[in-house]
Formats: sequence, structure tokens, C-alpha cells
Amino acid sequence: MWFPQVWATDAVSWQSIDDTTAIGGVAVGDLAVEAEFRFDTEGRLIDFRADRYRVDEEPTLTPWRTPITDHATFSGVEVPTRGCAIWKLETGELEYIRLHITDLQFL
Repeated sequence: MWFPQVWATDAVSWQSIDDTTAIGGVAVGDLAVEAEFRFDTEGRLIDFRADRYRVDEEPTLTPWRTPITDHATFSGVEVPTRGCAIWKLETGELEYIRLHITDLQFL
């Protein structure tokens, strides 16, 4: 999400779901992954959802999301700057990290 320039390349395929939701996919050889991207009405990313492997006793595909609550511009590129990461478990949601990006340098 901090390198949105990649989204406009052939590396990512897109399938529109509605005005603010799309499925983005990446394929490399026989490996393919997809995620749901949710955008606000101005086109800014506000959530990223996918099934990811979570290791408890054994690796298990588990719903995961990254709600984003703020954006800022660094070096002319607007990116998410506040959010968190959440596993959706049978027992409820587990927020395990909160992020606040205060500086970002593109090299």
C-alpha cells in the first residue's frame, strides 16, 4: 500500500466489484494471490482484505484486514499513514498492530 505506482502496472490485474471495491490479483508462475481493496469516494485506499496464513498450531488461512484511517503525501505520492492489522478469528477480531507513518522516503 506504500507503493501505489505498482497498482497501475501489468503486475496487478483488477476486477471491479462496485464503485469503491475491487479485487486485485498478482500471479507469478503457478502462484496467484488476490485481495479485496476498498476505497473512499476520492479513490484513497481505506481497507485491504485477504485470507492469509496465520500460524497457531498449524498454518491456517484466516481472514485478515488492514483498515486505514489517514493519508499523507510524501515526495508527491499520497499513501496511507494510519491504520492497523486485524485477524478475524472464531473468537472475534484480534488487532495486533497499529501503524502511524510519520515519514517515508522513496529511494
